[in-house]
Amino acid sequence: MDLPVEIPVTDATFLGVLGDFTAVIMWLSALMIIVLIFLERAEPRTIAMWIAVLLFLPVIGFFIYLCFGQTFYQRRQFAIKNISDHKLAFLKAEALEEINSAHVTPENEEGLRFARAMLEAGGSLYSSDNDLRLYTLGDPFFKDLLNDLSKAKKFIHVEYYIVRNDEITNRFMDILIEKAKSGVEVRFMADAIGFKLGPKKRIKELKKAGGEFKLFHRTITVLLSPRKQNRNHRKLAVIDGTVGYVSGFNIGDEYLGKGAMGFWRDSGVRVEGSGVIPINARFSMDWGYATRNQLDARIDDLDMYFPIEKETRHGDGIMQLISGGPDTKNNPIELQYLKLINVAKRTLYIHTPYLVPSS
Repeated sequence: MDLPVEIPVTDATFLGVLGDFTAVIMWLSALMIIVLIFLERAEPRTIAMWIAVLLFLPVIGFFIYLCFGQTFYQRRQFAIKNISDHKLAFLKAEALEEINSAHVTPENEEGLRFARAMLEAGGSLYSSDNDLRLYTLGDPFFKDLLNDLSKAKKFIHVEYYIVRNDEITNRFMDILIEKAKSGVEVRFMADAIGFKLGPKKRIKELKKAGGEFKLFHRTITVLLSPRKQNRNHRKLAVIDGTVGYVSGFNIGDEYLGKGAMGFWRDSGVRVEGSGVIPINARFSMDWGYATRNQLDARIDDLDMYFPIEKETRHGDGIMQLISGGPDTKNNPIELQYLKLINVAKRTLYIHTPYLVPSS
């Protein structure tokens, strides 16, 4: 009969186990470095930083990288949007064709070169047949926006970061609910953080009337995600595919000077023409991410959602929509600003609520 044999744990044994564990961690760190270099395709300075972290903090650095450095979550989460990107590739082809066929003059040569560069950067579509209306105050902006929403016949797509529960929001919701009841397709998306104090009872009314509402990154997603800064700050609206709005205005009384902070300055643009197409395409991609489909698989109905005809000119306004985010490989918005600054000849006006230089 065999008797149990006790093997005394010596310092040498402990050091051996510790050495094996350290070796495993070092191999894992080396593997993460390989992944970082060959799969993540991050910027060189980012690669250098994480290599240093993984080498000098082989245990802690490994978990820091998993929480804050990897982008697999980001790419998986936003992969659904690439389907819409692929389906809407024809938009880029049309935009490039328009740029290439434009009559080049000394006055517009630099602008066309800029438009082509932004298009190739992956976040831009170009058109030159638009009627553009600029807003710098909330009163005229909301007057026109609510008026256009009330005229919708086919569909309304609205996407905002912050939606308050106040007077202007109730007027906004009244129109959406009324339109949904009349058979107009209403799709409304807001950021989960920005909608935290939003009109939840009115949303229930909208859904009951037949409208749809989605939140971008619910609270649980924010808590579990290593990409907690992935918020949707876009503010846009599309009415019947013929009128579009892009702005810094959210939906709230503060943009009418009625908030606790008093007068609030912002900007917005109303678009009629081919410039509405990329606005609606942007909405469809964001909606596709939030719902895990593309406009309920109806995005192929181009006559319904993209009815603009190139032969009909609404004006001579030149427009190029530029959007960016975790789903874009480059940073087209940053490239846009740098390019505009570089080509400026006489004046340079910058209007922004934020200034966070990258370097």
